[in-house]
Amino acid sequence: MKHQHQIGDIVRLSTGWTPMVVIGFDIYENVLAKYWGLAHHWEIFQDCYDNPEAHKDQRRPQSQFKPWDKAPINKQVYKPMNNYKTKFGDIPFTGTQRGVTSSGQVILESTNGVIGVFDSSRLELNIPFTFSVRAINHNNHYSCHYTLSAGVSVNVGDVLMSKKGNIYTVVNLDTKNKNPKKEFEGQRLVTRPL
Repeated sequence: MKHQHQIGDIVRLSTGWTPMVVIGFDIYENVLAKYWGLAHHWEIFQDCYDNPEAHKDQRRPQSQFKPWDKAPINKQVYKPMNNYKTKFGDIPFTGTQRGVTSSGQVILESTNGVIGVFDSSRLELNIPFTFSVRAINHNNHYSCHYTLSAGVSVNVGDVLMSKKGNIYTVVNLDTKNKNPKKEFEGQRLVTRPL
């Protein structure tokens, strides 16, 4: 789904007047936002983006937020320092964002200290494959994201049982979640008509 708002955007509730920053999205594509800018304790930092569930002040459908259109705020919002890789077909490069040039190009630093400068159109987030599940045995309220081991695949609608005996339904694939619970360990349950 195309998001109306992007992570790091300054927004407000459609009926509100307090600035917030979009720090993430849940598996239902609701915006996770944190109040920002008006008080000393309303700061945004990297962990807000890495753990949006723990730092959110609001979880609402995207349509209930508007871009910030009130008085200008005289401070910069902290933007996440994401890990990027060049897109397929380009010269392979992976690194952490260190800034942006005056012409808008992204500055990346690789793990061995090499600096690369790229147009943002040539980059994509370097996030391992993740998928979201919803628990069947928790009144369908519990959901989370997992990764998979190499060579394993799942499909939307698959029923999975974890090693601990929890049963899940696969809800979304390739969720690009930056904070998955862990690698899924368990089995796919195959159902047959009686």
